[in-house]
Amino acid sequence: MCGRYALHTHPEVIALQLGVQGGAGIDARSTLAPERLAGWKPRWNIAPTETMPVVIARSDAAPQLHWLRWGLIPSWANDVSIGAKLNNARAESVTEKPAFRQAFSKPASRRGRCLIPADGYFEWQEAPAGVRGARKQPYYLQQANGKLLAMAGIWDSWQSAQGELFESFAVLTIAPNKEAALIHERMPVLIADEDRQRWLLGNPTEALALLRTAPDDTLRTHAVDRRMSSARIDDAQCIAAVKLNEPDEESPETKAASSDSHQDRQGRLL
Repeated sequence: MCGRYALHTHPEVIALQLGVQGGAGIDARSTLAPERLAGWKPRWNIAPTETMPVVIARSDAAPQLHWLRWGLIPSWANDVSIGAKLNNARAESVTEKPAFRQAFSKPASRRGRCLIPADGYFEWQEAPAGVRGARKQPYYLQQANGKLLAMAGIWDSWQSAQGELFESFAVLTIAPNKEAALIHERMPVLIADEDRQRWLLGNPTEALALLRTAPDDTLRTHAVDRRMSSARIDDAQCIAAVKLNEPDEESPETKAASSDSHQDRQGRLL
């Protein structure tokens, strides 16, 4: 699954790298888009329920960057709380699950497929069985060539009784490739550069063909400090490599935020 990710690339650079046309490709209608651009700060530890830039194409319109909330809220939901549980969606069942199937198979002006840009994502390796006091170890996974990851996603719109509109997304996951399998049993579906338009605008059959595990040489990984397991900590040290054979002591900052563990904000894998 994908429970946290990092995005420190500026949105205008994201627009260029992912095939939307610079500033013109950033949707001015998206909630608070001008303010978000002006106040953009690099993000090193993004958790579910946060609002981040995502590439979508409304109907057959050209792809643009929009600001959407992580954690899909289906149009039929009673309230926004369901989104905290729907940050990931299994690629194998995306056409069957009620929360996901319309967004995947019947894109429209208020739902569809999307690309979630990321400089990298985090995963936690299970602690060794039978080792007393052992803890999960977080790792950072990024594209081996240094480019942005384009994670496959779906998005939907939900409107409250008061008329407030929420646009939200979920990351699609699949069985891992060789590198990712060393850490976890799932990984995000990654869309290659040449497949972006087909993912966003293609028919369901074309999109289904893109739900595949990335080649084994796609990613590179390294261990990171356990302090990033707290979603309250968001700085460049979250993605810095650490040596696992050195003592690992929790900082006072991490201990103070220990109640906000990564499990609290990863949501469910459906």
